[in-house]
Amino acid sequence: MNTTDIQVKNYNEASERDPRKSSYGFLEVNTSMGVYDQYYFLWFDTIESLLTFLKEDFPINIDEEYFEDYLEFLSKIIKSINSNGLTQENLDEFNTYNFPSSYIGWWGSFNGLIKGGNTNTTKLINTFLENQDVLTQEISEDNIQHFIEYLNELRDQ
Repeated sequence: MNTTDIQVKNYNEASERDPRKSSYGFLEVNTSMGVYDQYYFLWFDTIESLLTFLKEDFPINIDEEYFEDYLEFLSKIIKSINSNGLTQENLDEFNTYNFPSSYIGWWGSFNGLIKGGNTNTTKLINTFLENQDVLTQEISEDNIQHFIEYLNELRDQ
């Protein structure tokens, strides 16, 4: 596990990447903020770099004494991801780990996200589309830059 300073640096870098170039990512939902959840989209060049992040940087709030248990738990999911990809089934299994103040609401490719993501991202996408005054339920090529800016605004709220 990286030190907290390195974890924060890696979080910031991952959240600032352009998902058109670093197209694998996940949505962290931070539930420790009280009434409102905070949303952080983090982006990576490869699935392998995403998995490395989950091993070394994601468990910011895990006590050192539980870190080995987390790695053992994660290794089983990584095996499944290596065989089956970033599936909803793997995500559901990952979220059975008792994280103190967050969970992963979605993971996959940016192209998958703009085509609908999952139930956790549908609300965010619909809110974006409503604010764009578009009649479609899809994010068009013309709106991708605006959508990326919207995702960044979620992080900064």
